[in-house]
Amino acid sequence: MKDKDYKSLWIKLKEKKLKEYVEVHRSVNQIITPYNQYHLFEIANEMVSENELKRDLKYMDQLDGTHEFQNLLSDLEACNGQ
Repeated sequence: MKDKDYKSLWIKLKEKKLKEYVEVHRSVNQIITPYNQYHLFEIANEMVSENELKRDLKYMDQLDGTHEFQNLLSDLEACNGQ
């Protein structure tokens, strides 16, 4: 594979993970009223997914020298504060 192909795949992967993080973040931050054990299990899985994505995206920012994920976190915090 050429460097150009790797770069394109990297960008697509990062965009996918950024979108996924937003979805998971919003899901976790909704007001949670657990109805049963299964609901609690779903919430725990969402939180684990959010933490894994956060770790991966911070590392990706570090590797590619961008601040895309950090900027996204700032935007999400600004939205939550309003």
